[in-house]
Amino acid sequence: MSSSDGIPNSGVSRIVCIPVCEGEQSLSSRTLESVVSNTVVETEILVILLDIDWKSIPLHNGPITDLGSRVRWIKAEESVDPYLPYRALSYLPTQYNDHDVILVLPGVEVPHGWDARLALAAFQDENIASVSPLCDISPLFALLDKEHSRRSNLSIVDRLAHALGQRRNIEVPALLCGCVYLRRPALRLAGPKCTAKEDQGLGAFCWALAKTFALDGFHNVCCDHLYIMDFNPAHLSFMEEIAAQEEVQLINQSHPLTEIRQAVKEALLGDIEKPIDINSTRPVQMHVVHSWGGGQERWLRDYCHSDTSRINLVLRSSGIWGIFGKRIALYRSYNMEAPLRSWDLYYPIRSTVVTNLQYKTILQEIIDDFGIEVILVSSLIGHSLDVLDTDIKTIFITHDYYPFCPAINIYFDGICEECTETRLKNCFVSNEKNCYFNNVSLLEWLGIRNHFVKLLSKSKVLLASPSESVPLHMKALIPELRNKKFEIVRHGVNFIAHVIKGEVHPSKKLRLIVLGSLVPHKGKRLLEEIYPELCGFVDFYLIGCGENGRAFEGKPGIYVTLWYEYDQLPEIVTGIDPHIGLLLSVVPETYSYTLSELWILGIPPVTTNLGSFMDRITDGVDGFVCRPDKSSIVEKITWLSRNVAVIRQVKQNLISRTHRTAKEMVDEYHRLTSLPEFSYPRYFLRHDIPKQVDITDVVAVKDEKTPVLLIDPKARFFDVARQFGRYTLQKLAASPRFGQRQKKLLVMILGSSFRLIGVAASMLRAR
Repeated sequence: MSSSDGIPNSGVSRIVCIPVCEGEQSLSSRTLESVVSNTVVETEILVILLDIDWKSIPLHNGPITDLGSRVRWIKAEESVDPYLPYRALSYLPTQYNDHDVILVLPGVEVPHGWDARLALAAFQDENIASVSPLCDISPLFALLDKEHSRRSNLSIVDRLAHALGQRRNIEVPALLCGCVYLRRPALRLAGPKCTAKEDQGLGAFCWALAKTFALDGFHNVCCDHLYIMDFNPAHLSFMEEIAAQEEVQLINQSHPLTEIRQAVKEALLGDIEKPIDINSTRPVQMHVVHSWGGGQERWLRDYCHSDTSRINLVLRSSGIWGIFGKRIALYRSYNMEAPLRSWDLYYPIRSTVVTNLQYKTILQEIIDDFGIEVILVSSLIGHSLDVLDTDIKTIFITHDYYPFCPAINIYFDGICEECTETRLKNCFVSNEKNCYFNNVSLLEWLGIRNHFVKLLSKSKVLLASPSESVPLHMKALIPELRNKKFEIVRHGVNFIAHVIKGEVHPSKKLRLIVLGSLVPHKGKRLLEEIYPELCGFVDFYLIGCGENGRAFEGKPGIYVTLWYEYDQLPEIVTGIDPHIGLLLSVVPETYSYTLSELWILGIPPVTTNLGSFMDRITDGVDGFVCRPDKSSIVEKITWLSRNVAVIRQVKQNLISRTHRTAKEMVDEYHRLTSLPEFSYPRYFLRHDIPKQVDITDVVAVKDEKTPVLLIDPKARFFDVARQFGRYTLQKLAASPRFGQRQKKLLVMILGSSFRLIGVAASMLRAR
């Protein structure tokens, strides 16, 4: 078994062994075609020819003959008489002495992924010797009665078994003669003790081998989630020998498969046009994030929206200022709807902690209960470093420089090129941008930083960055990471501009758009400095600048839009028809979604020469860069106002280019964390994860100690009111306390009220 199956501490490989003797050539052809078509790629298939030639096996399926190394033919060197398929094990090459063996006899047909699924069942207990699938050839292993078995479809019945079974192992006193998974530790002990007698049939041998395994302390089991078919009539008589045994009859009196047998029978009598597919259980991965919003939230939304092959759970921290990890909650996706689960931390996390026992327990609970196979850490704010120290595949994504840098953006009187203990101490005292975690001491932060670096240095934690400048800065600041590989995975965007104006129309004044937030590190001070120098020939349009934009309201030549709905941006930009966009970040951004939006909208950007801007922009081709100071920016914009042809050329370059989608980004992350088709945590997941639904963020709870309404404190008033309105109307519609007339009247009154709130909110936004 390869470790790719996700079986804990396995490291064991397996092979499929198909013994064939004279008279079984036709049946073996049918079995070989089925096995090759449904066995996972990593598993080798060995055909043991017992005194026959492989050319005597009729292979009519073209792809079977083209498999080359996939199927290996091994001819026994001596005549085998009497024939017992298990004798074929002695003819396996020595290179397979440590492999588990799946023995399949001619006449058997198997479903998709059968070998991996048997292996998963075999490793549910370290003392399992053999695993037999369900098969109607014997009452001990049968799923269907004779009537349904004769006219059943293998794929459909197998899917039903997987969907309706409890995915458990049932101990049995014998092996299924036509197909069985044999663990190597049991074979190694039992082999010398169990030899075939000349007068012993296959059924008697299967019984004797199972007894030998049991006497060595091993278990023989049948799994209730895999169904095969056996068309070899000889096997029926062999299994009848086993059915006569007293132990088998005792089990059949109250068979543990009774419940699933009835469930499958009812399903076959009903609608089975759309049976549950065994592949419908998608891999589950978990994102670890904060609740601050911003670019990380945008990335998370685009990622979850574009990932159609994996389930993405989200573990969020939330709290109050100074205690950012007061509560953690697990969500079905990026929407902060009612959480799947939530926990109040009795020992809250102020910033990030090295370890937290309650957090560690919660983390393990999530991994176990939801079958987490990949963890993507986007932020550690409000979390414990325990999340980087699990046995799960983990990617740490450098959206920023936290928690190495408490100021988040490695800026203290300029971009930091080093961070000694003395400089960090001064940073806590004098750096206005280091304002989030002032209640954490220098000594604590050094401990967090040191442990964080140790965890990142481990090989099991992958590092991913959206641009090349991030690993350059991190390796300069953290010498321990200089030999660590950073995967560059650029963000993709789902933003679409349906109409882009290709012309640059001459005008008296240059129209310049400043898109996005104007918080200090995004260049508010720089804008204040350059405005007086440029306002004579430049009109400034501040779009989505937030509350910091109010400082520019009323100034000549500046048009301020504090907020906008995201899908309105193309229309807003079309109305302005800007010549250029301006990005004034004074910190090294790790990516910049705003730059992507300007490009997609066909707006040539003018940016500072910091961080990802330098990684992404070719000066004069798809944008313009300048130093982050007043004189350089004024000089560049003045020059562009006199050389509109240069702007026109860059705009044409932008219109003709394609842009990376979020789906392309997701696919790249999947390649970094490749997962097997069948894996242990996913296959044996005991419950379904609720689907994402569009429900209110306002959650009713029964616990009196918990607030009755759980509302994201960052949400806008209008959004909360709209969600609450939806929740109220849904609750009213479902309430049995009111008659239909009363409900209609209340719906009219409440609906009108909520519509008035919506109109008022729209008027406020329009201001």
